[in-house]
Amino acid sequence: LRVSHGSVARRDPHLARGVEQLLASSVGIVGDPPPQPCALPFALGDRRAPSRIAVRPELSPDGAPGVGLDEVLAAIDADAPTGVGIVVATVGARSEPLTPPRADLRRTADPREAQRRIVDQAHGRGALIIARIELPGASSEELTASVALAEQVGFDAIVLDPCDQAEAIEALPAAIAAARRLWRPGGWIAAA
Repeated sequence: LRVSHGSVARRDPHLARGVEQLLASSVGIVGDPPPQPCALPFALGDRRAPSRIAVRPELSPDGAPGVGLDEVLAAIDADAPTGVGIVVATVGARSEPLTPPRADLRRTADPREAQRRIVDQAHGRGALIIARIELPGASSEELTASVALAEQVGFDAIVLDPCDQAEAIEALPAAIAAARRLWRPGGWIAAA
């Protein structure tokens, strides 16, 4: 990990510029590419993220908010040359659901409505949002419910995560097949 894009650019600017142009042309950018490859758009099936920078809001180990949705939305809005293009949110019966930003104090009894608002917030800022579904210990009904929730509220892709558990890794092909039956045609399903 000692060779970064920046170190190659210092050592061989011509090579670095050629790689930047090759990557940019592969996603349809003609002319000068952005200053960093992570600023290039990223095609995710039938969807396109404005950059390759992904963040994942989550709870810290003590249950306090870690990187919250407010921070993610601020990163998407940042005036930096490269903002967040992809938000990864854990979805499922065993996960702590994301809550709408602090500015959105409306509460609802329907968790789908809260999730839909979060998806709309990310989409409104031009970012894609991916549903991460943890597989260990999840029943087939929980997997089905998680994929259905992701489909209903408009997530752009799903990632099935066996969390390095041997049994869940072995069950991954069956989980992918079950998810594919419920997920939208052309939508991406990935496995961690």
